Amino acid sequence: MRIELNTNLLPVISVGMYESSLSIDVMFDDDFHRLSSSKTLTEGEKNRFYVLLSNDAYEIVVEKYATEALKCFFEDMREQEGLDIQLLDGAKIYNPKEYNFRTDELDFVIEMEDTVFSEIVERALGNDEFWEWAKKRYRSYDGFICFMPNSKDKFLQYLERGQYDKIVASYLTFLGETAHNCNGEFGYTYQIYENLKNHGLVEFIDEEARGILQRA
Repeated sequence: MRIELNTNLLPVISVGMYESSLSIDVMFDDDFHRLSSSKTLTEGEKNRFYVLLSNDAYEIVVEKYATEALKCFFEDMREQEGLDIQLLDGAKIYNPKEYNFRTDELDFVIEMEDTVFSEIVERALGNDEFWEWAKKRYRSYDGFICFMPNSKDKFLQYLERGQYDKIVASYLTFLGETAHNCNGEFGYTYQIYENLKNHGLVEFIDEEARGILQRA
């Protein structure tokens, strides 16, 4: 079976690039500071660099490393949790029109045997720790309604309705947050940061922009 998911439903990684540590100006703050304070570049060259800088090109690189990090998560699910779930090719970043209530997400599709899905359902229903976690994790409050299953009744309702994305995402998020430190200092999102830092701006700027940066 195939299930469409995103990093809003399964937040084991973050690809939010709006006013976050993953935004291009924060991620490469040292490079931009060196550029702006350079005494070897003219103001025209500095302005030209920013004209050449492409957010679309940056997003493609983030998408690539986010997909790699997500693959690592599903490898851990297979090797450490015994859940053989495949991440299919074609994961794409989605940008909301407005950032008031949402941020950038990675949309992706997973595939698993029916027996694996049944195993997830069985484990979730029989795990008291999961329900304690879900009750706290998926609570609604003033101005926000949570549609994720935070009780067995809601879980079984979603199961009956065929809303398998919420079933799978809730249990995998539980595993990610409680057993695999997905939001910790060295979690899966950290892998995205490390790859971006290691490869630097040069991975997604063109030859002219590289030349300006090298002369800074």
